[in-house]
Amino acid sequence: MDSVHNKSETMETNTPKTEKERIRLTDPDNIVLPTKKGFANYPLDDVLYCEADVNYTNFYFVDGKKIVVIKSLKYVENCLKDSGFYKIHRKNIINLKHLKEFCIAGCSHVLLINDIKLEVSTRRKNEFAKLLKENIFKRLS
Repeated sequence: MDSVHNKSETMETNTPKTEKERIRLTDPDNIVLPTKKGFANYPLDDVLYCEADVNYTNFYFVDGKKIVVIKSLKYVENCLKDSGFYKIHRKNIINLKHLKEFCIAGCSHVLLINDIKLEVSTRRKNEFAKLLKENIFKRLS
């Protein structure tokens, strides 16, 4: 099942039958994603953001590649915990390494590299701003 995006791959099975079909971190810098051909290892730094699509999650990469996996965003969020990713909306998790700007005024949004603009939910806006401020002060100390 290929999506409209010509660089995408989709996992074809619904439930993981083996460990290889699960999303997992192989080390702090890489993630294994199930694909229709089996599985592939990707550097976490190459993941730009993840987007929910019902029970699927779309992984978008800095090179424009898109991989679709049959896992919920909640599942992906748990896999990426403490890896430099943050859930800005019920629909999106971003890689903080690729954050260019965070706009709080009006409709809150982030701008990622490649000029990708994603909405930040009202509920998560203040927590996200606090996280960014804390990280800035840590770097300055």
